[in-house]
Amino acid sequence: MVASYASIASKADLLAADAVRDIALCGRSLGKADPVHPDLASAGAHEPTPTPYFVLEELLGKLGLTANDHLLDVGCGTGRVLAYAASQLPCRATGVELDSRLANVASSWAASSPQLNVIAGSVLDISLAPYTCFYLFNPFDTAVLTRFLDKAEREAALREAQIERDKAMRERQMALREARIEREAAMREAGAERRKDLDVALRKQRKVLQKTAAKQKRALRKAERARQRAWER
Repeated sequence: MVASYASIASKADLLAADAVRDIALCGRSLGKADPVHPDLASAGAHEPTPTPYFVLEELLGKLGLTANDHLLDVGCGTGRVLAYAASQLPCRATGVELDSRLANVASSWAASSPQLNVIAGSVLDISLAPYTCFYLFNPFDTAVLTRFLDKAEREAALREAQIERDKAMRERQMALREARIEREAAMREAGAERRKDLDVALRKQRKVLQKTAAKQKRALRKAERARQRAWER
């Protein structure tokens, strides 16, 4: 817990300490927001409630997130979780907010951080595939929460199936590569055997030709001696 929390004795002290930390991180307080728009409330959205920093330290600070993770804050409001992530976590963080007014506030200060991103819209309309961790602090009612959980489970199942397909494809490609290597090795070995057989055949043919040439020479010499004897007579 940061040092400014040491003297906290009331909720007002806590809100003031969080506001000081907001200003240090974002240049503005993130604790105050207008009431949720009636149209959004009828769609299941709850009043924006920034999570206190000490809660984020307890929840997110102990997860062991790495630079390979990507945190999604569902119903990010003005971006308190994003502010904490940018200052304390090594991972990327994205906030999605249905209320465009709150999303604009979060975007206005988060734009300067390459680690952060803000999406104005419904979490039910975006893909959850890029994210490895989700944070929700009562952003909507039970009906919307049920739809979100169904979406998360459905996309997780699709990701698992894709992972299995990719694994099977890699194994198939590896098997094909190994088969090609074995086939090429067999062809080289067969070629070597054929070359060896050809060399043996050529040596045999050379010996036959050498013997034939020797016989012809002997026959020619014999014929020449016979011709000379006949001439001498």
